Amino acid sequence: MQDQLSQLQQKRDVVADEMLKNPLGGPEERAALLAKVKADGAAIQETEQQLKECEELTVKLREQVTQLDVDLAEVQGMSMVFAVFDVLM
Repeated sequence: MQDQLSQLQQKRDVVADEMLKNPLGGPEERAALLAKVKADGAAIQETEQQLKECEELTVKLREQVTQLDVDLAEVQGMSMVFAVFDVLM
């Protein structure tokens, strides 16, 4: 996703440079380039939002894994207590 974001930003920059280098283009050409820049900007924002959502999901999943590790340790500890209790009985 980072690569996609970088590619879109580069694409936007190239189009913006074209607009600056060729200011004498016809109104249709300028409008088309401006629309392209806006579309690329929207795509960048969407990709950034997706990246943010993925990062948030990663944090949540890591928290769940940590909690599962804690739960497993507790269960294993209880199993040892029961095993010792069985030996003593």
